[in-house]
Amino acid sequence: MHHKQFSVDGVSITFTAALEGETARTVQITRDDHPGRPFLTLDPVDHEVAHALQKMSDEVFLEMAIRQAIDEHLIHKALESHGPIVAMLKH
Repeated sequence: MHHKQFSVDGVSITFTAALEGETARTVQITRDDHPGRPFLTLDPVDHEVAHALQKMSDEVFLEMAIRQAIDEHLIHKALESHGPIVAMLKH
């Protein structure tokens, strides 16, 4: 799985998270009402961290990234600022 559609409580639009980058451990989240337009990028920043994250399955990794975006209110921050924003992916 290289992408996953999801929704956020209190937000009427849906989003799609997709794996990108050389290590496939950068997550690009787009709004489904504006496909192809950057909205929120979660980046592990450190190449070694990205390689460590490759030990996770794509599905588990995407779920973790989506959960971080929701739990840390990154989706709401991107909506308020009209995006796009970049945040550090935590592990």
